[in-house]
Amino acid sequence: MLWCPLLTSHPKRAFGFFPQGEVVNPKPSSWSTSAEDIAAGNPYPLWSDKDNEIHRLQWEHLRLCIEMVNKAQECSDSDECGLFGRIARGFLDAAEHSCQFWWASRRPHWEVNMVFRGLADQGQAALNASRSVELSGASRDQKRLAWRRRLTAVELYRQVMDELVRT
Repeated sequence: MLWCPLLTSHPKRAFGFFPQGEVVNPKPSSWSTSAEDIAAGNPYPLWSDKDNEIHRLQWEHLRLCIEMVNKAQECSDSDECGLFGRIARGFLDAAEHSCQFWWASRRPHWEVNMVFRGLADQGQAALNASRSVELSGASRDQKRLAWRRRLTAVELYRQVMDELVRT
């Protein structure tokens, strides 16, 4: 193996091995973004394609689940609702993986079970967040808003499922 002074250097000294160049401001994009994607205003086609209905529904559902979990943690005023809030948070953290969006992209692959896996974790986050708020001492208006969010989450879940079955 050849010796490389860069590998044995202090990180601050590593900058000396590279010439100073012009500052580059990267465009919103990823490893998979093509010039055509950028020109079309679609910088993240594998995760948030503006023309992909499943992506739109997935992101809408995930954003709603995030709101629900945040509200559950905000309303947590007992051990029991705190437990459901922590469970919701755990499912939400698991639900934020990018695989579900990648598999829904169809560029070039498509796998309904991988998409569903993320949706299922989101659904469990919503269920536990709803339970947490319901068990809390939150006001009637807060509980009513949580109930509406739950209904919206269920409807979005259903829409994603319908898309997975139909397409």
